[in-house]
Amino acid sequence: MVEHNIGGNAGNLAESFDRYLPNVQIDRIDHPDHFRWCGTLVKRDGRDLWRIRSNAEWTFNTSAAFKQTVFVTIPEMGALKVRDHLGERIVRPGQAIVLHTPNERENFSLSDGGHARTSLKWSLGEAQWVLSSRFNEVSVDTLPPMPLIDFSNERGEVIRDLLSAIARDLASVQPSSALASQLMSEAVLRLLFEPLLNGVNHPASRVASTIAPRAVKQAIDYMRANVGEPLRIRDVADACCVTPRTLENGFRDFKGMTPIAYLRWLRLEAVRRELLAIGSDVRISEIARRWGFVDMGRFAERYRRAYGELPSETVRKR
Repeated sequence: MVEHNIGGNAGNLAESFDRYLPNVQIDRIDHPDHFRWCGTLVKRDGRDLWRIRSNAEWTFNTSAAFKQTVFVTIPEMGALKVRDHLGERIVRPGQAIVLHTPNERENFSLSDGGHARTSLKWSLGEAQWVLSSRFNEVSVDTLPPMPLIDFSNERGEVIRDLLSAIARDLASVQPSSALASQLMSEAVLRLLFEPLLNGVNHPASRVASTIAPRAVKQAIDYMRANVGEPLRIRDVADACCVTPRTLENGFRDFKGMTPIAYLRWLRLEAVRRELLAIGSDVRISEIARRWGFVDMGRFAERYRRAYGELPSETVRKR
């Protein structure tokens, strides 16, 4: 479902929120007679996008049913105040807040003449699948609250760019491939939860430091056979009957890189084969996206480091 340019009055807002966030109750809207809002609502492939702009403040409550979701909200004008049993947090432009605990909370859209924000939502199950590649059997809803994400540092800039790319892709009439969408989601969820996971002394993360070369070979064979699919490292580990952490250790020991890096190299190889096989009128970006590379700048740099030339140079020298 994709709804562009929706909006209206206070009543329309409540109806739209019910489609996006079931069981949400909007309690108060300032100046309801003059309240107006507009936005975009997208529900696609288990991921949701909500973009909204309003001319006044409003508040709403969330319910315990939210334990099955992970939210990321980015204010663009005004601020968002969240109040729950842990206290009060205020997120402003240049920051993002991640909500994943299953508690009831109040949300206040603060503004000085207007409010705007973008929210992205994943299922808790998808987040746990992604994070299990580092910590086996991690339970996201038992992790402590995440600090506000600051976009002013290097890590924050990467997270901001990924979130923006995911939002654009969801809102697009012609979204990227399922592979590209999956890879972007995996990358941003890992980055978001990384500080919490690094501080967790999870028993399941203490696994054997090496695995037999046979298991690594099985993983490589599986990756090669499914390189065009939206693979998760957990899928590869399951196919080899090992844990994701054990698989990662094995690749580091026997290949000097992570399974994700090896999979990326396989996809670079697939791109290069296509570039060498087709004419000079090819759109390199289309081929790159088909193999999961969304950021063309990073793709070109990785390609140059791997092959000593840019993709365009590969095409020209045919």
